[in-house]
Amino acid sequence: MFRLDYAAREGGTKLPVLLIMTSVGRVLRLGMLVHETLS
Repeated sequence: MFRLDYAAREGGTKLPVLLIMTSVGRVLRLGMLVHETLS
């Protein structure tokens, strides 16, 4: 809730940061899966 409120108040400047963070999280999760599969 707070994060959505903050993003709405700041305008569109925070949205790219959130998108980058979510995409980085997905890449990290994929990397962990690959690492577990290979080891």
